[in-house]
Amino acid sequence: MFLLCLIFFRDRVVVELPFKFNFSTMRNFIAGAVEAQRESGAREIYFDFSTLGFVRPEGIVVLSNTIEHFKQANVKVFFRAAI
Repeated sequence: MFLLCLIFFRDRVVVELPFKFNFSTMRNFIAGAVEAQRESGAREIYFDFSTLGFVRPEGIVVLSNTIEHFKQANVKVFFRAAI
């Protein structure tokens, strides 16, 4: 199990992906990201990949569906990563 890290700014939410993105971590990821955006009313969401170490195929599907959810809600989606 992992703790979802959410960072709130006035107009955006930053969601850190878990180190292992798989079946056991995806429910917290989805619920946390959607709830954080809904509660804050942010029009931008940033997915931070800097903590991601491993992703299973179901994690890719979940991420794609989550991005599509935000696009349908007119929320701009951005990506961040450590360089």
